[in-house]
Amino acid sequence: MAVDQVSLLNLALQVVSQRVTVLLTAGMAFALYCWSMWEHSWISLAIASAFAVLVFLPVLLKGAFSAKDHQEIG
Repeated sequence: MAVDQVSLLNLALQVVSQRVTVLLTAGMAFALYCWSMWEHSWISLAIASAFAVLVFLPVLLKGAFSAKDHQEIG
């Protein structure tokens, strides 16, 4: 019984941590795009776009794939 509760708690913490990571990277991407609009330069837009492609999209896709795996298990 205790093992089931611990495994359930572990799964819940993994889901919450993945969602927090996605929200944090989305907020960082939003902040970078706001900064690039404030700067009015192409290099700041390139930096924001590079962050979105290299960091935010992989984190988002990893969260989507792990959510799909958890649905198949549960």
